[in-house]
Amino acid sequence: MILNQQNGTIFRTFRRYLGKSTIVVALSGCSMVEIPFLSSNQEVIDISMLSEAQQKHYELSLHYIDSAHYDVAETKLLSLVEEYPDFPDAYNALGVIYERRGRVTESGKAFYRAIALNPDYSIAVNNYGDLKCYVAGGEEIEQNAVEARDRRVKSRLYTAATKCYISKNHFSKGREAVEQAIKLDDRYALSYLYLAKIQYHDQQYQDAKQSINQFNDLNGYTKESAQLGYSINRSLKDQQEMTKYQHVLKTQFNGEI
Repeated sequence: MILNQQNGTIFRTFRRYLGKSTIVVALSGCSMVEIPFLSSNQEVIDISMLSEAQQKHYELSLHYIDSAHYDVAETKLLSLVEEYPDFPDAYNALGVIYERRGRVTESGKAFYRAIALNPDYSIAVNNYGDLKCYVAGGEEIEQNAVEARDRRVKSRLYTAATKCYISKNHFSKGREAVEQAIKLDDRYALSYLYLAKIQYHDQQYQDAKQSINQFNDLNGYTKESAQLGYSINRSLKDQQEMTKYQHVLKTQFNGEI
């Protein structure tokens, strides 16, 4: 899973990224802290707002996780959240520790808390969604979305459910979930990436093109979005757009299609 907002992709084998580190995670259950209702305009705490000592503790905790010294990492992170209870990255990091140690329930609560503290924390959204998809499926993620109180949190959970449904080839359920996500928040980029995947699968190529353009506009190109954009426009036989995506892939993502 991913631990830090600087890094990228989550793999089905439960790889999690911790800043510059990569961690492979396992699964099972337990319990953490109740998640308070948070105002959608609450200020998000980032690492630059921590004391210098706690910044070092956080960075050290990532190295300890990477080297499988989970007890030391957990101690440092729990100390950090005592002083900074609204720092979302710490809860995401705790989620990685708990998941790798098989404490699935506690892990899910930690990832959820990271999302509640910062609904735009896509790393935590993906970590939560991948965990819940593996142990319970998209229906449980959707139920959690129904029960969430903050609109943006609801939207993120519907987006996570969409990704889960796509991974299981349940495209009609994925479409329903992503439509809910966009209805709740039409400015969250990942929703449009997953909608484009569904539309491409359903051979709705013009709609898929519009959705991938919306994702790129909100987020910027990713390797995944550029590859999907290329495939969509190949189906549309739009040579100009294909050339554009080939250039993006070559210059920004090592030329891979």
